[in-house]
Amino acid sequence: MSFLAATQACIACAQSERSDAIRAHIEARLRSSHLHARHEKPLLIEWTLTKTSLLPSDDIDARWKRIEPFPDHPDRSLLEFHRSLAAAPDVIHGRLLVLDNDTWMMEERHASGYEFKCGGLDGERWMISGGIAPSQLTLIKSGVPFPAMYNVGQFFGVASRHRGAMLDAWLADLPRELDVESIEPSESEWRALIVAPGGSIRVAIRGDWCEDRPRLRSLRRTDRVNDDKEVVTSLDAEYSEDRGCAPPVRVTLDTSGGVRESYDIKGFALVTERDAESLCRPPAAVDGVRVVDFRREESAAWAAYPNAPRVTWTNEVSKDAYAVEHRPGHASSRGSGGTRLSRGFGIGLLVVVVATGIFVALRRR
Repeated sequence: MSFLAATQACIACAQSERSDAIRAHIEARLRSSHLHARHEKPLLIEWTLTKTSLLPSDDIDARWKRIEPFPDHPDRSLLEFHRSLAAAPDVIHGRLLVLDNDTWMMEERHASGYEFKCGGLDGERWMISGGIAPSQLTLIKSGVPFPAMYNVGQFFGVASRHRGAMLDAWLADLPRELDVESIEPSESEWRALIVAPGGSIRVAIRGDWCEDRPRLRSLRRTDRVNDDKEVVTSLDAEYSEDRGCAPPVRVTLDTSGGVRESYDIKGFALVTERDAESLCRPPAAVDGVRVVDFRREESAAWAAYPNAPRVTWTNEVSKDAYAVEHRPGHASSRGSGGTRLSRGFGIGLLVVVVATGIFVALRRR
């Protein structure tokens, strides 16, 4: 074999090895970030999330004038949020730990003074609010009905997406059946394209290398809603040279709704399984905190919600499944994951989502 042929063979072999490493890295991130994935290590993350508006103030004012007379306009809540962000950024300090949908915890402290914590362990889920709002501890249990408005499980999705944004490039919403359509490896940078079945989702990824391992730097995700509409989300990750190949120190998400979400990652701590369970366990009731406990079917808490739709949550093979029993005269329904099961249940979920600063609502626009 000539020197030139040998050199070309070496280059081709190196390119192939880089492509294999990039593919393995992307597939590992996808598995890890899936909503119902079981993470191997209990990682406690401390972060600050700052939300700002990307829309010029004149644009916000002009849009608001057009829709202000219409209280039911579909863009009203988003524009109200932009007006609030134009006045001052929304700053949230938080901690979270997510092992799976049966062992997780999230806490948020908002600049407004509102505080919120939630979690789940051993088939029970809980949330507690405080700060500027009256403190209330809500408890639910797998297999036991609760009013739709108290679906604590929706916060597991919020916690998972926070974690996915900071550690796994926010790939949690991608379906499992997808293809890494193309990879362009090089010594300094690499690119890849992920395509979901039917081309409904396309994710263009750019990365570099750290100690010969692929590292993701940015992505641009395009969701095709229909032939006339696409939703685009972009992400950029910043790393600290002082921390080697550690996870990023800042992640910035720009949503199609014109909101920028910047995560400043303050620190990571690998905790023991015992400490993880302690963090995820429901807190004890204390003076001044109203307790709403639906862990028993005959709970006295039902007295305040006699006509509310009754939701029963169960954990089926690491997935949340829900059954909804409506008031007399309404049909019952079943579903799993994030399925919107009914109008009554949907209203309950909306109440829960609003408490997080419409985090999920902005994601889905």
